[in-house]
Amino acid sequence: MRWLIPRLASFQGTHPDIALHLSVGGGPVAFRRDRIDLAIRRLDFALPEASHVQRLFPEKVGPVMSPQLAPAFASGEYIALGSKTRPDAWSQWLAVHPSVRRPTEIRFYDHHFLIVEAASAGLGVALSPLVLATDDIERERLVAPAGFDPDGSHYGLIWMGEAELSGKSHALARWLEAQCRLSFE
Repeated sequence: MRWLIPRLASFQGTHPDIALHLSVGGGPVAFRRDRIDLAIRRLDFALPEASHVQRLFPEKVGPVMSPQLAPAFASGEYIALGSKTRPDAWSQWLAVHPSVRRPTEIRFYDHHFLIVEAASAGLGVALSPLVLATDDIERERLVAPAGFDPDGSHYGLIWMGEAELSGKSHALARWLEAQCRLSFE
């Protein structure tokens, strides 16, 4: 939502006849029960056989922090902020980056968007998906001195029914593809 909502005005301006109703969630989607046409999800769970997926962009993660915390990150005098939804993310990232100094402590928040906000407020260094931090990095509210690495997963657009999207769903899918290319390529 941190990435999508700021961009939705351009879609609504081009397609004022398409009413979007947004819901936040993770994992499997109850398309029929919840009357959902399209879902954007990190593709790290089993999908029903009847579903269709269009990959949007690879997940990339990296440490982000307020610019003032960059020296503390370099010296190892920082608190790491992690998400309870991916409790092993810091240990996995640090294992791949042995030259990075270890944090003094790791604190966990319920969701990634909370750790990004906490990092912006100077409360620590968040191990964040690029998609959540990209706008704050562009505005120089956050820095990412170690960059971002692919974690092997992808985000995708998921739907049930016909293999080819049509009408309003097709319009939204094409717009999403274009936005992802602009942001992540």
